[in-house]
Amino acid sequence: FKRANSSEPDKLQTLDDEYNKYAREKEEFQKKSEEFDAKAKELTSKIQEEILLNVTRFSEIFASFAERFLGVKCALEYASYDDRPKRFYPIIDGKVRKQEESLSESQRFFIDHSFRMSILSFFYKTPSFYIVETPDSSLDLSYEQNAASVFLHFLKNPNIIIVTSNLNNSSFISHLTSNQNIKF
Repeated sequence: FKRANSSEPDKLQTLDDEYNKYAREKEEFQKKSEEFDAKAKELTSKIQEEILLNVTRFSEIFASFAERFLGVKCALEYASYDDRPKRFYPIIDGKVRKQEESLSESQRFFIDHSFRMSILSFFYKTPSFYIVETPDSSLDLSYEQNAASVFLHFLKNPNIIIVTSNLNNSSFISHLTSNQNIKF
């Protein structure tokens, strides 16, 4: 596109050259963007795999405590309900418990302590200690032995547990102390 009778450099050609330069740069940046996008997707996938492995491992630890407490199959689900952020929901005997009110008082106690002991077991490789006030005055007698069994299981890791209890007719403490491997 040169003018036939112009000795000056063609401004249109200069603009066209500049446009082509930017078009090439744009194409290069788009390729880099696609490469970085692929890397980001790969990293996201690896992160999601790692989260799934950790959630699975954490759920297994939780189940080891909660199932001893409740005597039924238990797990944790890491999910989002009602457009809320993801969080852990207990699954008791195959049913997801989305609301705290869907659990009895004893179940809430057991789920809470199972979750706490799971956190300690998951994050601490060295022995940790746990202070707990027992609900033995509000527990059904049938659950007292289960509760003692769970705390004894926690101690095997090895961990330390400090238990406070009311002096009453409960057999919870005797269930704990009947184990010969406990140090007082």
